[in-house]
Amino acid sequence: MKYILVTGAYGGMGRAAAEALTRAGYGVFALDRQVGAPCENVIPLRADITDDQSIRDALETVKKITHRLYAIVHFAGVYMLDSLAEMEEAAFQKIFKINVEGVYRVNKIFLPFRREKPMANDPQNTIIHRQQQNGIPLGRRDLLIDKKVTEFFLFSVRQYHIIPVTAG
Repeated sequence: MKYILVTGAYGGMGRAAAEALTRAGYGVFALDRQVGAPCENVIPLRADITDDQSIRDALETVKKITHRLYAIVHFAGVYMLDSLAEMEEAAFQKIFKINVEGVYRVNKIFLPFRREKPMANDPQNTIIHRQQQNGIPLGRRDLLIDKKVTEFFLFSVRQYHIIPVTAG
């Protein structure tokens, strides 16, 4: 069985992705801060993407079940509607800690487990990242700053096959 790691697997889009992947025959490591009970082809991983040790513990659980991941799918994240000019600094830092640094941490810790020497655009080394652009009020594209930073980060990891997914 091919296994896929899904972050934010117990939220809206993450849950839908995990369910679709299991229907397609994949095993899913469902990583989230709050998890449900295991079910067919879904292995819950309680972890906080802002905490390196929490992610390392999740990786150790994964290693007990499989020798590699087929893909990493990123859906963990937060969304705030305040404009950047009005947003409290703590909220701004929270967005980046979760939406940008979280993606970085998960990839940093899990990618070496995926394949020692990945080849460019190899579908066996896939990272799927959600992009939220629809549903944002016109003139409020400043809310996408964390998404753009993450896009640039993922572009820098070119040896992996990056698939951006736009919701809505």
